[in-house]
Amino acid sequence: GNVMRANREFERMFGWKENEIKGLSIDDIVIEPERKEEAVFLTKKVSEGETVHFEGERIRKDGRKIIVSIIAHPIIIDGEHIAQIGIYTDITEKKKMEEALIESEERFRSLTERSLVGIYLFQDGIFQYVNPKLEEIFGYSKEELIGKMGPKDLTHPDDWWIVEENVRKRLKGEVKDVHYEFRGIRKDKKVIYAEVHGSSIVYKGKPAIIGTLQDITERKLADEALRKSEEKYRSLFEESKDGIFISTPEGKIIDVNPAMVEIYGYSSREELMETPVENLYMDPMQREEYKKKFEKEGFVKDFEIRGRKKDGTPITLLETSTAVRDEKGNVIAYRGIIRDVTAQKKMEEQLIQSVKMEAIGRLAGGIAHDFNNILTVISGNAELLLPKFPPDSPEYKRIQQIIESSRRATELTKQLMTVSKRGIAEPVVLNFNDVIKEMQEMLKRLIGEDIKFELHLNPDLKNVKADRTQIEQIIMNMVVNARDAMPKGGELKIKTENVFLDEEYCKIYPGLKEGEYVLILISDTGVGIPPEIMLKIFEPFFTTKKDGTGLGLSTVYWIVKQLGGNVTVYSEVGKGTTFKIYIPACEEKVEEERESIKFDESPMGNETILVVEDEKEIIKYIEDVLSPLGYKIISATSEREILEKLKEFKGEIHLLLTDVVLPDKSGPEIAKTLVSKIPGIKILFMSGYPEEKLHVSEIIEGKVNFISKPFTPSALARKIREVLDKNKV
Repeated sequence: GNVMRANREFERMFGWKENEIKGLSIDDIVIEPERKEEAVFLTKKVSEGETVHFEGERIRKDGRKIIVSIIAHPIIIDGEHIAQIGIYTDITEKKKMEEALIESEERFRSLTERSLVGIYLFQDGIFQYVNPKLEEIFGYSKEELIGKMGPKDLTHPDDWWIVEENVRKRLKGEVKDVHYEFRGIRKDKKVIYAEVHGSSIVYKGKPAIIGTLQDITERKLADEALRKSEEKYRSLFEESKDGIFISTPEGKIIDVNPAMVEIYGYSSREELMETPVENLYMDPMQREEYKKKFEKEGFVKDFEIRGRKKDGTPITLLETSTAVRDEKGNVIAYRGIIRDVTAQKKMEEQLIQSVKMEAIGRLAGGIAHDFNNILTVISGNAELLLPKFPPDSPEYKRIQQIIESSRRATELTKQLMTVSKRGIAEPVVLNFNDVIKEMQEMLKRLIGEDIKFELHLNPDLKNVKADRTQIEQIIMNMVVNARDAMPKGGELKIKTENVFLDEEYCKIYPGLKEGEYVLILISDTGVGIPPEIMLKIFEPFFTTKKDGTGLGLSTVYWIVKQLGGNVTVYSEVGKGTTFKIYIPACEEKVEEERESIKFDESPMGNETILVVEDEKEIIKYIEDVLSPLGYKIISATSEREILEKLKEFKGEIHLLLTDVVLPDKSGPEIAKTLVSKIPGIKILFMSGYPEEKLHVSEIIEGKVNFISKPFTPSALARKIREVLDKNKV
């Protein structure tokens, strides 16, 4: 055990010089006393001829401990063990590194075992380490994975190329770290989505891959659902028939859908987005009203806007919008929906107008009925008086004035009847061009020389079926209106055209049906109609003229409506007005005019006539007309009264002349009673409501005989004779 030689590395390693330790026991020099027993044991083994490899602590000259690796060999010459050689290697730093590595691995393992993401290490395609989370993600145990399986076994076949490519790049050094996603397959064959972060390392002297793996299946499903939701939203956004927009509070449009572009009449989304919001309002101040409402309530719902299309056309819109706010609550944008309700608004206005005019019409009809009764007495008695005075007498002229005034009043009641939809039309097939041409000279005289009059009549104009007098009344009223709108002269144009009104147009105007129409366009360059009175122009009795009756345009409106047509008007103050009148076209040909039947002025008779009328003045007038002509008159104001008088009368009854509307039983009901009692009796109805001619046929079978009030003495006499002589053998 005594030192014979020591090399310089030994001197450096232990701090002893060779001459200081030569002859001394090695165990006394480098081993602590308490560990000598171990050294003696090893020395003995070497002396017995064994080679010993040992690692352990030894002590330097300065007392510092080092860790060494010792290989001890026996030296044997001629079979005799004469010495032993010990090779010492200082492994202190190596041991420290190993301990640090062990400590690091323990710390790594402690962290990975508790990690919420999967952690793996694989080499040569086989897992060398997996943590519990990776086991949980794929459903395999570490015993099944480590040393037996690799990434390929856990990857969906369609996605293996993704994993393989990323592994190849790392192992070849093209990249050090990677991040990618792929579809994995669990032990239960369920497909999952995984996200990987991985790096290349050297493990046990060879390249390896270490990384983390996270199950992102729920996130991917959520992303997919969000994507589909966004696609659905975008689809709704793009395909919605309502306009959808996002704009800044300052008025810059950020996004709009195609419907919004169409509503405002722009050619592209980009063009509309470049347009300031204020330009989309007819009144820019309405934008300020909108913003104030938004600031106060944080939203707007069904806010009515008078919008402006690109070409300046006004449109009515309803807007519902909400605010988009940042994390501090500041408004950063407006988003909302715009609905074009122009057609709906127009229909509502027309409905209100229709209801209003219906109510006014009922009033007008009632007035006209009573007025006709009065006119019957006034004009009838005046005509009876007229022959009693010489034509050159003052009385004759005054009576003529009464008759003429009564006739004008009769025309006024006809207009009232038209407005109240109670006028009886006698439609025939006619052509507007013919009517206008026949009226042309009269219309020129009517408008005067300071108005230029032009006709543009389509030579192939289709026919219509209408009352000729009513059509003339339409043209006359429209021309008079145009003349009054041009007190300083101007231009008046009448144009006719064939048009087809489609379903979309007819939806805007209730009552219209898709089909062929004749258009009469009447345009003037007059003062125009202010917007505030535009909705009132067709109302009965509404007029802006000092001497106007307010029945001109309302008469036109109701005649056209009764024909199944429509009237529209466009006007600009100071530029003029254009009326468009649409009347349904027909394929029938114009009928040739028949020669009118001529009657004697007042035909005579000797028959007995029952007269039932609740107005005694009218009964007296009828008696004054018919009695001098030879008729016997039995009159009454009710059914009860007429039946009482018939009990006393023994002669033959030839005709019943009765009012339709009576306080007790109606005229048709009385007629039905008398027909059952007096077979062969003829019936003649009279009424201030011409429409009653239509209603009585529901009660009395056969063709209805009817005369409208007011009637002249000669008209009554002719009608009486006509009814009595009908079907006479």
